[in-house]
Amino acid sequence: MKELTRFAAFSLKLKTANTLTKSMDKRTTASLKKYIISKSTLEFTNSEKNIYELLYSHESFFQIRPLVKYTLERAKRVNQLSKQGSTGDAEIIFRSMLEGFIKLIYIITSENDQVYQHRINEYFTILCQIETLRTSDKHKILSESKINSRFNPYAALVLSEEEEQELKQKPSWANRKYRQEVKAKWSYSELSKYLSSNLQGGFFVPFRLLDHYYKLASHIAHGDETIFRNQWMIPFMEKEYMQLIQTGNTTKLLRIVNELIFWIGLELAKFSQKEETYNTIYDHYKDYYEDTGNIHDTIIDRIINYGK
Repeated sequence: MKELTRFAAFSLKLKTANTLTKSMDKRTTASLKKYIISKSTLEFTNSEKNIYELLYSHESFFQIRPLVKYTLERAKRVNQLSKQGSTGDAEIIFRSMLEGFIKLIYIITSENDQVYQHRINEYFTILCQIETLRTSDKHKILSESKINSRFNPYAALVLSEEEEQELKQKPSWANRKYRQEVKAKWSYSELSKYLSSNLQGGFFVPFRLLDHYYKLASHIAHGDETIFRNQWMIPFMEKEYMQLIQTGNTTKLLRIVNELIFWIGLELAKFSQKEETYNTIYDHYKDYYEDTGNIHDTIIDRIINYGK
């Protein structure tokens, strides 16, 4: 199987090369955008096919199928919105995709089958038990308040006394400290911190960069004041410059989302020891990384040097 160290050598080669070629400089921003949209659509379709084939080829992957589907569906929607120019909406869904992605990577990069099953149990069983009790209490309040006089939609979501007692006797609820530790452990920030320190063999997108993107997307999702900081400048910006900014945002999202999908495919292939599939995904990834990297750099260069 191709070692991930080859990617490090590949990256170094790209960084030392002159990525802004003459042919790239001559192409219009619109044509570059059209090309990257076409490229990302093709590669996402290929990646999705490879991932689902891997999922159904290994019985251990049966339990993670819902999480994989969740992540892929959000990645697809981010791609769709980015192509339409709705990058603000795409960022919000991108945040959800990152949540699913980081949990998935944490599970499928387990050191062995025992650790893999432990993480599966924590995420799909223990966390679910904790949340079932918490949401039951909330639904109980809504049910008792009788918000709707005609029917009570929340009653069916409230656990019976027997069901509550059964869950409360389980370790996932009985030990409050353990309960808090498990919930904290599976947060985005803690998983990112753990993977940054412990994921061996190198990785394709630095977690530090993903954390940055996650924070940016969170600001948009929460309506934080930081996203309005430079809004007053927009009416004074030239149309061509605004189009460059929009293309830059579109390119960034298409590039990063599809790289993460490649990453999922490679980890699944490595875990299931599918060498041929791994090599196929890796070759596609190299080509995509180089193409989109060149385009992204070209767009950024045009933004920085606009009007000079």
